[in-house]
Amino acid sequence: MLGSMELLGADDRPVIIGAGKRRAVLAALALEHDRVVPVEQLVDLIWGHDPPHSAKTALQGHISWLRRALGTAMPIETRASGYLLRAAPHEVDVHRFRCLFEEAAAAHPEQASELLREGLALWRGPALVDVPGSGLRDVYARPLEAQRLSALERLAEHLLAAGRSHELLDELHAELVANPLREPLARALVLALYQQGQQAEAIDVYHRVRESLATELGVDPGMPLREAYQTVLRGAADPRPESARPDSARPGAVPAQLPRVGTGWTGRETELRWMDEHVRHQPAPVLVLTGPPGVGKTSLAVHWAHRIAHEFPDGRLFVDLRGFDAGEPLAPTDALLGFLHALGVSDHRIPDDETERAALLRTTLAGRRLLVVLDNAADDTVVRTLLPGGDCAVVVTSRHRLDGLAIRDGAARLPVPPLPLNAAVELIENIAGPECVHAEPTATEALARLCECLPLALRVAAARLSSPPAPGVAALVSELSGEHGRLDGLSTSDPSASVRAALAASVRVLTEPAAELFTMLGLHPCAQVTVHAAAAMAGSSPARTRELLDELVAANLYTDLGGDRFVRHDLARLYGNQLAGELPGAVRNEAFSRLLDYYLDATRQATSTVLPLLPGVHPAVRFPAGSLPVLNDAPQALGWFETEEAGIRELLERAAGCQPERVWRLAANTSLLYNLRGNTHYGRGGMEIGLRAARAAGAREGEVELLNHLGSALIEQRNYQEAIPLLRDCVRLAERFVAPEIRVHCHERLANCATMLAEWDEAIEHYRIAIELSERLGNPAQQALAWANLGEARLRRGEPVEALHCTGTAFDLLGEVPEPAVAAVVHYVRAQALEALGRWPEALRGYRRSGDIAHLLGNTHGRAVIFHRIGDVLQRTEHPRYARLGWERARELYAKIGRDEAVEMQQRLDAQPIAAPARR
Repeated sequence: MLGSMELLGADDRPVIIGAGKRRAVLAALALEHDRVVPVEQLVDLIWGHDPPHSAKTALQGHISWLRRALGTAMPIETRASGYLLRAAPHEVDVHRFRCLFEEAAAAHPEQASELLREGLALWRGPALVDVPGSGLRDVYARPLEAQRLSALERLAEHLLAAGRSHELLDELHAELVANPLREPLARALVLALYQQGQQAEAIDVYHRVRESLATELGVDPGMPLREAYQTVLRGAADPRPESARPDSARPGAVPAQLPRVGTGWTGRETELRWMDEHVRHQPAPVLVLTGPPGVGKTSLAVHWAHRIAHEFPDGRLFVDLRGFDAGEPLAPTDALLGFLHALGVSDHRIPDDETERAALLRTTLAGRRLLVVLDNAADDTVVRTLLPGGDCAVVVTSRHRLDGLAIRDGAARLPVPPLPLNAAVELIENIAGPECVHAEPTATEALARLCECLPLALRVAAARLSSPPAPGVAALVSELSGEHGRLDGLSTSDPSASVRAALAASVRVLTEPAAELFTMLGLHPCAQVTVHAAAAMAGSSPARTRELLDELVAANLYTDLGGDRFVRHDLARLYGNQLAGELPGAVRNEAFSRLLDYYLDATRQATSTVLPLLPGVHPAVRFPAGSLPVLNDAPQALGWFETEEAGIRELLERAAGCQPERVWRLAANTSLLYNLRGNTHYGRGGMEIGLRAARAAGAREGEVELLNHLGSALIEQRNYQEAIPLLRDCVRLAERFVAPEIRVHCHERLANCATMLAEWDEAIEHYRIAIELSERLGNPAQQALAWANLGEARLRRGEPVEALHCTGTAFDLLGEVPEPAVAAVVHYVRAQALEALGRWPEALRGYRRSGDIAHLLGNTHGRAVIFHRIGDVLQRTEHPRYARLGWERARELYAKIGRDEAVEMQQRLDAQPIAAPARR
C-alpha cells in the first residue's frame, strides 16, 4: 500500500483485486489489521458521508470475494460490530514500515540509520495512490506521508551526527521542493549543506523557507530552524557528532515511554474513533478522558497511543501523576525533569525553578511532533504546567472533569463509559479463556453486569476464574450477588487491581464536606437521590448540598440526571454503604430519621396538592417549605411521586423493623398517592409494611388508615373477597378509635367493595352513613362524593334513573365548593347512568368532562378508564373506527402504569377489525 496497491499470493505472484471499492475494503482492513473495523466506519471510509442504500450489501460482497482470495493465510473474521483481518505485521508493508520506524527510535544511531533506510525503501510511491475514497486517504495516507518524512528527517539527523550528510543531499532537496513549509526538513538540509561546505546554499535555503512561511502562514521559522541558521552564520565547526556534545540535547533522542498494552483488550471502537478525529483535525489538541474509577481510562489512552504512535515520529512521553494514589502526587517539577531527561537534555541545562523548567520543555519541543500522555491527573493546574508547545498532542486521564482545561485551554473531553455488555463478556473470555465462558454464557453475562461492565472489575473477576482453584462462573456470580461480599470479591491486596482501593482513592481527594456527604448517602437505600433528600440526610440546605453533589459528579462518583436528581453506580453505592456502616450508631440513626421525616413531609405536601380537602393527611414534621420539592399542581405532585416511589418502597422496607411510628405514617401518605395514580399493585407491599408497623406501635388510627388503603388497593386489583373482611375490620375499629372525618372514608370504601360484590343492602347502608357523617361535619365535597358513589351502587343494581338523581344531588353540593377530584367522579358516574339509559351523546360529553379533569389532576388511571368507556360507547353507536382510537389510548395509559387491563385492551383491539374510512 506504500505506492500502488498490490496483493501477493502464496507464490509471491500478484493477485488481481479488480474493483476499486474492493481494493479500498482490503486497504481499510489491512491498515487496521488485528483490530475490528466497524461496518459503519468501513462504509464511511469507502463511500463517504452519503453512501448509497446498497453500500452494506456491496460491502458484504467484497468481503466474500476477499475471503476467497486471502484464504486461511490471512483470514477475515466477522465480529458483532464489523470485520477483522488477521495478519502478521511483516505481511503488510505499512505495518512493516511502522515497526522499523519504532525499532529505530530505540536503536543505536548506526543501527537506527539502517532500519530507517530499510523502512524508506518499502515506499514505491504515494501511499494508497490507486485506492479510491478520499476518506481513506484523509485518515491514513496523509499521516503515513508525514511519518515517511519524519523517517527521512530522523535518518538525516543520524547521518549528520555521523558526518555522512552527503548521502541524503539529493533526497532532502527533492523533498523540500515538494514540502516547502516543512521546517524539520529544511533544518536537516541547511545543516547538511553547511556540513558539506556549501554555506551560501544553506543560507539561501533558509531564506527561501522563511519567505514561504511568512507568505503562506504569516509566521517566522521555529527555534530549531533559526538555531541551524545561526550555526551556519557563526561558522561553528565542532568536529564531534552532535550526540557527543555535552551542552545540547541529542537530536536523535526519541522517547518511547508508553507502558505496554494490557492483555485482553476489547471494545472501545467509538472512543478510539473520537480520539482519532480530534487528533487528526485539530492543531496541537488536548484530549481529556474522564470517568469513574476502574472504567479503563488509562488502558484506553495507552492503547490508542500505541495505535497512533506512528503519527508522532518525534516520540511519546508518558507520566503517571499519581493524583489519586494513597501517597503524595507527583510534583510537576519532577514530571518536567523526567520529560527533559527523556528528550536528551543534560542535567546542567535544567533549571531548578518549575516555571523555567516548563519553559525549557516548550522550547525543546518547538518544531517537534510528540504525543504526551498525562495519566491520573487530579487537577487542571498540574496539567497546565506540563502542556507542551509546538505541534504536540496531549492526552490526559482523570477521574475529575477538569473543567478548567476545557474552559481555558480548549480541551476536548470524552466521558469514558463502561463497556457494552458484549465487549465486557469478550474481555472476560480473553482473560479467563473461551472454554470457561462458552460453558456458561448466561452466567458470564450476569457476571459482567455484577461488575457493571467496568474493565477493572471485569479483569479482577476474570483473573479469579483463571486462577486455581477456579470457582466457575456460576459460583462466582452467586458469591458476588450478595451486596455485602461483592466489593470483597472484586478487590485484591494490590491497590492497582482492587475495586475498593480505586473507589477509596477517589473519595480520598474529595473536600471534607463532599466526602462526608458521600458517606452519609451510603445510608440512602436507593442508587438515585434528590438534592432535597440528600440535604435532609446531611442536615444542610439544598443549595449547599447541590454544590457538594456537583463535586461528587465532577469526581465521577455520581451522575447528574437533571431535575435535581443524581445517581451513583452500584459499586460506588456499595462502597458508600460500607463507609456509612462505619459511622457511629447515633449519627446513622439521626441521619436516617431525617430522611424518613423528609419523605413524610414531602408526601404530605404531594397528597395535599392533589386533594387539598382530604382529611387524614399527617401534619408537617420539621422541614420548612424551602427544603421540600416545589409541587405547584396535581400533575407535578404525582409526577414527583412517580420518580420517587421505588426509593420510598425500599426506604419502608429498610426502616420497617426500627422506626414503626414513622413507617406507618409514611406508608399511609404513599398509599393515598398510589391509589390516586391507579398503580396500587406496586404499593400493596408498602401498605402491608405500614399496617404491621402501626400494629407494632399500637397506633389504632394508623391501623384504621392502612386497613382502609389496603382495602382500596385490593378493590383496584378486583380482589373483592380479600378486601371485604379487611374493610369490615376497618369500620369496626374506626367506630371506636378515630374521628368522624376518617370514618367517612372507611364507610365509603366498605360500601364500594360491597357494591362490587353485589351486596346491595350493605353497600347502600354504608353510603348512607358516609353521607350523614359528611353532612354533620359540614363537608359538602365529601358529601357529594358519597352521593356519587351511592349513585354508582344504584346503577350497578340496575337503577340508572335513581343513579342520575344521586349525581344531581352531588352536583348541587359541589356548587358550594369547587373540588376537581370529586367533580371528576360525579361526571363519570353521571355519564355511566346516561350510557345505561341510551343517551349516548350526553354520556360522551360527561366522560369527556371527567377525562379533562383527570388530565388536569394527572390521574393516569382515571383517564385510562374513561377512554375505555368512551371506546365502548362509540362501538355501541356504530362508530368502530373511533372506538378503536379510544381503546388504543386506554391501552397506552394502562400500560404506562403497569395495569393488566392493557392486555385486555390489546385483545379487544386484535379482535376488532380495522374499519375502512367512510366514503363521502
